[in-house]
Amino acid sequence: QPAAVPERTREEAVAALLKAQDLRKGADFQGAAKLLSQLVLVSPDDPRVLGEYAKTLVGLGRADDALAFADRAIELEPSEWSFYSARGVALDQKGDYRAAQLAYDRALALKPGEPTVLSNAALSHMQAGDLAGAESLLLQAMAAGGENPRIASNLALVRKLRGTQTASAAKPANTSTPASASAAAAGPRAAPPPAPT
Repeated sequence: QPAAVPERTREEAVAALLKAQDLRKGADFQGAAKLLSQLVLVSPDDPRVLGEYAKTLVGLGRADDALAFADRAIELEPSEWSFYSARGVALDQKGDYRAAQLAYDRALALKPGEPTVLSNAALSHMQAGDLAGAESLLLQAMAAGGENPRIASNLALVRKLRGTQTASAAKPANTSTPASASAAAAGPRAAPPPAPT
């Protein structure tokens, strides 16, 4: 029989996890990662710890590491939508947009209408060149109560890019593209990164 975890240790672990969450949400990814790397050593099979570490690693741009932790968290707790969302963001960072969109679909199946997931899925579609799909997802995010200003800003960006795309399609084929239009076409890369929840 494994030894029982003392209540104080369990409370300390929960407090550390909440602190790491606050650090991540405040964009202190390094601080959160440092705390979580220690927490993983004492709670290696706690899906909340592993999922939070995955979200933090996404914030640091460490997609491969984030995927490993997200996958393990999903294995331990397959009904937690935010783990699939974090997995999707990591896959987007790797440029695997189709797999990312499948992860977002799974997250939305578990938590329909979640604005953050809809917004992340929209950015994935935008990066994959599906501006109409991105716009539709962002409109759903706003209708679902997505009051995050990033959602409105992403919608404005997608509409601007769609306008640029339409204007480019209307130009004669032999017209050279000015540098400013080329920069606008590369716009999806300038979008704010998806935000793991």
